[in-house]
Amino acid sequence: MGSVAAGVMAVSEPDVQDWIRHPSLTLPAYTYADVARYTRVPAQTVRNWFKGAYSPGHTMHPVMADAGGRGLSYLQLAEVAFVAAMRTRRIKIAKLRTAYDYVRSRLGVEYPFVQQEFLIDGTDLFIKALDDVLLVVSASRPGQHAWREAVDAYVNQFDYDHHLALIWHPRSRLRRVIVDPRISFGRPIVEGTGIPTEAIADRLAAGDDLASVAYDFNLTPEQVEDARWFEQDVHRAA
Repeated sequence: MGSVAAGVMAVSEPDVQDWIRHPSLTLPAYTYADVARYTRVPAQTVRNWFKGAYSPGHTMHPVMADAGGRGLSYLQLAEVAFVAAMRTRRIKIAKLRTAYDYVRSRLGVEYPFVQQEFLIDGTDLFIKALDDVLLVVSASRPGQHAWREAVDAYVNQFDYDHHLALIWHPRSRLRRVIVDPRISFGRPIVEGTGIPTEAIADRLAAGDDLASVAYDFNLTPEQVEDARWFEQDVHRAA
């Protein structure tokens, strides 16, 4: 099918490049502690994925490029969420690092894990081939191909727009909570609204009953309950 770089969908359209530079996606809106709570990954592990780790006799190389600074952007948060999800599927860090470096260098994308949709087969990561919808190309073992039917679909936790993972469902699509960097400064909100889950949790913690909070925010009781559940889960991860 020709070269791998020519056969894989590269994201280089001008509108994508405009989006990828938008301040809501790139400004450091989250601390490492925020990212740790939202993704349920220890803050030190998040740091290691960006900065690497060193100890006598052992070196852990970064998984993703470190943009510097004390905070992380939405795009970096989303990439941490992707890596965390892959780790729960037993994808090894070395393969994630290989996939990241391969897609970044061969396809010229700055944030591979949010600019490219991946598939997995249980042990490896694949990216869709452009010229054959049934064929996918291995990113964690570059150059290898597989038939689409043999590759499990990645558990979809992102909604894509302009070829970017612009909406994150941090726990499950069954829970009505999303992170959208264009709304409420990227804080978790109730899906379909701009209401931060933290604001709902604060009202409940202050003693307001669920029905009153639902009425005041024009939400259903189920939406309020999902917001409360999410905030409780976030604090358990702290």
